[in-house]
Amino acid sequence: MKQLISICLFFAVLNASPQSGTYHPLPDSNALWNINLTHGMCFMGGFGFEYYSIMISGDTIINGEIYHKLATPFVEATNTGGCTQTMFAGYKGAFRQDISLRRVYYIPPALTGEQLLYDFNLETGDTIRGYLAGFNEEPDIVLSIDSIQIGDSFHKRWLINDCYQIYLIEGIGSTYGLLEPSPGCATDMNGYSIECFSYNGETLYPGFTECGLITSVTERTGMHDGISVYPNPSTGTITVDLKSNNEISNFRLSSITGQTIMNRELDVRNSFTLRDLPKGIFVLSLLDNHNLILFRKFVVIE
Repeated sequence: MKQLISICLFFAVLNASPQSGTYHPLPDSNALWNINLTHGMCFMGGFGFEYYSIMISGDTIINGEIYHKLATPFVEATNTGGCTQTMFAGYKGAFRQDISLRRVYYIPPALTGEQLLYDFNLETGDTIRGYLAGFNEEPDIVLSIDSIQIGDSFHKRWLINDCYQIYLIEGIGSTYGLLEPSPGCATDMNGYSIECFSYNGETLYPGFTECGLITSVTERTGMHDGISVYPNPSTGTITVDLKSNNEISNFRLSSITGQTIMNRELDVRNSFTLRDLPKGIFVLSLLDNHNLILFRKFVVIE
């Protein structure tokens, strides 16, 4: 079941005091990350959305070290045009932590050698190394450091990519899909985002909605297919017609890369209008009172 999440409007950011006195490691059990994937520009047009969980599924020993296994039980995928499914269910690798050094190491599926996944000692201006750096000729660097409230404590947060708004967060990981290498500033790449994170059954990030394990699409029967968005393409103004549906409680407007542009509660029943939108491809996510979500894609042209 999908949850509509705002990752930028809920937490208080402590810009004046970015240093956290207590280090918060990643959990080693009973943890769950729900990931939303939005496809970039696909061949022959079309669009794609994939929604899946990454969970800690037990421990294993590799090269004499204890690792925590990661797995995805199910992927809910909707693809049209030239878009094809990217993520599939199964084993997603394993990680271990050196808490004293504040570092996390990762072994991807089908490999046995570990790579640095997260270094939570970074300072502003430091270069991102290891698995997250991917194959970019110019790896990301730490642009800023602050803290956000997660549960009852504050966790350090590093902004490492402002093209795709990628953060590293103590105790949670990368907001760009947890395990995905950075795309740098390449255009039309897939957009990954952590929709929610829970530990021991409690949602901690963002902290105000249910975060359940995704195992099927059977809960999607309440979708409101009569809802329409027009004109499409648009020159900067769109109307969202709710067909007098009073169950829609919230909406989020995102870029095709997954960056949240707007997130608001709704108190209207018939329709609402968005104006002065820039040129680009956008995804509108509508959440109903049953925590079911409906996507609408539209294009703004000059």
